[in-house]
Amino acid sequence: GTIAEKLPKLVPIQQNTSMNVWDIVTQAIAHVLQNIIGSIGQPFVQALSYFTTSTPLMGDNSSVFNMWLAIVGIPDVLFVLVVALLGFQVMSFSTLGFEELDIKQILPQMALVFLLMNTSIFAIDGVISLSNAMIYALQSGFQSTSIWDLLATMTKQASDLGLGALLVMIAFLVLTVMLLVYYVGRLITLYIGAVLSPILLLLYLLPAFKDFAITALKIYLTTIFVLFVQVVIMQLASSLFVGMLTGDKSSQPNTLMALILGLATVLALLKTQGVMKELSYAASTPRAAREMAGSFMRGVGYMHQAERTTVKGAKIVGKFVKSNPGKASKKGYNSDHTGEGGTSSRTKGLPEAPMLRTGETRTAASPIGGD
Repeated sequence: GTIAEKLPKLVPIQQNTSMNVWDIVTQAIAHVLQNIIGSIGQPFVQALSYFTTSTPLMGDNSSVFNMWLAIVGIPDVLFVLVVALLGFQVMSFSTLGFEELDIKQILPQMALVFLLMNTSIFAIDGVISLSNAMIYALQSGFQSTSIWDLLATMTKQASDLGLGALLVMIAFLVLTVMLLVYYVGRLITLYIGAVLSPILLLLYLLPAFKDFAITALKIYLTTIFVLFVQVVIMQLASSLFVGMLTGDKSSQPNTLMALILGLATVLALLKTQGVMKELSYAASTPRAAREMAGSFMRGVGYMHQAERTTVKGAKIVGKFVKSNPGKASKKGYNSDHTGEGGTSSRTKGLPEAPMLRTGETRTAASPIGGD
């Protein structure tokens, strides 16, 4: 059978038909809940179909585009100040203790950032178009009934449910409202990010704000592509809903189980954004560890190479002292302190400066082997 038939069938227990005070109160509460579900359930559920079909382009909103044009002028003016600050840091990093900047890397970055600042909204629309194309390809290859139409059908069947099932339906509607608020907030976040993107790109040039700009870019991309993951969840859930609401082999709809599946689906959609952010943060930790380990290994390699160079130089000095004692004495090398391996026991192979009297000067020694 289908996957929906393998799920447990939840059948409400038939209540006692005798009427008493509590039965009248229960029916009154159920009638109120049915009115609430019937009035707001279907409109709220169907409103979600607008936000889960595709992501609107930033340039299509005239208010966002005009505000982006106004914001672009601010970083364009501040770009001159940032370039001046970077030039000052390049010239005075050793004096004032700034972080050293490679001029060969900073010049291409400045050119790329200036280009992106003035075309950021078009680049964002390109990324959003890619996400919409992925969603369209998924929906074309996996055609199914819209999950929101199925959930709207489920809200119409609320009149046949008991008081307990109506309470579960109310919990489902609360999560639906939360999901609707999330999609509106996601759209506002995309608009704000598109408007402020030129300023964020300018901050990327400053070393102190580079990590902040990269993190903001990751979150923004996650906010765009989270809809594709949510569409995958909705496509898989809709395949289960069809069998539950249309009925199994006995033509009896499994409404209660469909309600539980609707709760699980909406909850999964609400958690998708947080899970993707956590995965993004978790992916940055191993990268930082690898960079730190690479820096440590480069430092150890440099120290090892410096030690080998020092020992090699000490051996050359030792051989020179042994083979030319007269010339070594003339150049100021002390053979009494040269060890077995050509290294001095006190100076590790470095030449010992001869003692001079007060006011006496001596010409600097020429390289080894010279006159």
